Amino acid sequence: MNISVYEKIFWAVVNIVAITITAVWIQYLWSWYRTDSTFINFDGKITVQEIDFPGIAICNLNKISKRRAYAFAKELSPFLKQENISSIIEDVKLIGNLYDFNMHRQESFWKVQEIFDKYDNLTDFNDLTKRILELTTPCPEVLQQCKWEGKEYPCGQLFFTRLTFDGFCCVFNYIRPSKRSKFYGTRNDYTIPAEPYKSHGAGMRYGLEVVLSNDIDDYLYTTMATTGYKVHIFNCKDFPDVLSGSLQEILVSPGIHTLFSIELDVIRSTPQIESIPTHLRKCVFDSEIRTSFGTYTQSDCLVECKARTMRDLCNCIPFVLPFDPNNTKIKYDGVCSLIDIPCLSQYSRKWTKYYPIGLDSDYLNVEKQDSLYCECLPACDGVNYNIHTNVLPIASDDKNATKINVFFAQADGRLYKIDMTATWFEVISSYGGLMSLIMGLSIVSIIEVAVLLYKILAYYFYTLFKTL
Repeated sequence: MNISVYEKIFWAVVNIVAITITAVWIQYLWSWYRTDSTFINFDGKITVQEIDFPGIAICNLNKISKRRAYAFAKELSPFLKQENISSIIEDVKLIGNLYDFNMHRQESFWKVQEIFDKYDNLTDFNDLTKRILELTTPCPEVLQQCKWEGKEYPCGQLFFTRLTFDGFCCVFNYIRPSKRSKFYGTRNDYTIPAEPYKSHGAGMRYGLEVVLSNDIDDYLYTTMATTGYKVHIFNCKDFPDVLSGSLQEILVSPGIHTLFSIELDVIRSTPQIESIPTHLRKCVFDSEIRTSFGTYTQSDCLVECKARTMRDLCNCIPFVLPFDPNNTKIKYDGVCSLIDIPCLSQYSRKWTKYYPIGLDSDYLNVEKQDSLYCECLPACDGVNYNIHTNVLPIASDDKNATKINVFFAQADGRLYKIDMTATWFEVISSYGGLMSLIMGLSIVSIIEVAVLLYKILAYYFYTLFKTL
């Protein structure tokens, strides 16, 4: 049967259009799989017994004890050959500027730092960090009563003096080993537990209860114009840092009983998504990358990035950040002293902001320069502690006391699963369905085309050899 030229042109156009549409749709599907390669799905409930209780840090707003500053000033008096204790206390008070990079009395930074250096070289102090610790109020003077799951314990058995972003605090259930434990001296009477505490149920009975003492007369230097404590609730395996997003900070005041009820959101990832490239799944497994603190968490990655940036710009690391002098990932150039405060203050806005990953815009150049750029993706597995607070007047005659209760609100948390948007056979079936719908292709069609090509080639070579 003869086919006219018009029919040939028509079918050629139909095939070209079909192939073009198929190619466009396949490209669209491929782009969709690449940009949305994973999804999060609600996967039921998980009991609180399976989840670590959060770390709790209680940080005194009074960063320098007046009594300890006075005792230190009396120590310095013979060394300085100066009898004016009040003047010496004002110099000691400058140590508080290392918490908030305050430039108050900056003209005295060099002189006072030189005094501390000379004096501490004559004693057993290694750097200003230990001096700062000696000036803080010890945890035994802060913690009056401590209960865990309804049972009373010595507070020193539950709480340890540890460093957080807010300085030295009384910390419960923070299991990371300290790289600078030598500084704590006799502040910690017990060994830090190797495993985190887990609650056996919901409600106040199965949580933490603490009564705190507020010695208002001992206040000398505060970073806030008020009294009381900051309570930090965080992942017990992360360094407590408010800017990293894994920590929640609440202010508690004297004469107040604060209830912290926690709801859990737990995220788990299926092993299958590990085969997807990191930049596509947009999360990291803890076995893939290690930070200088150990296994990967986004919080630790951000803290490490901040410490590295501070070292690069100011040639030191603030005492509030965790570091290991033997760490090869962050070269240790020393702890920041009073003479480093002008540099730290100059970039103070930069230390408080992170630039969003993957956001490139010419309109945000100033913001990018004025923030930390850290390529730290979220972890593929994690726990979010959602905190709800209720405040009551304290049921005690001591109006300077503060009471807190931290507990899980429900016996179960919400479990979410990160999974692949489509498996390999689902991708193939999608492509096959498109090609079948638009072009009528199937495996049988492919076999038929292969047989036809074989016959054409066989006939071609047969006639070629026959003519030789």
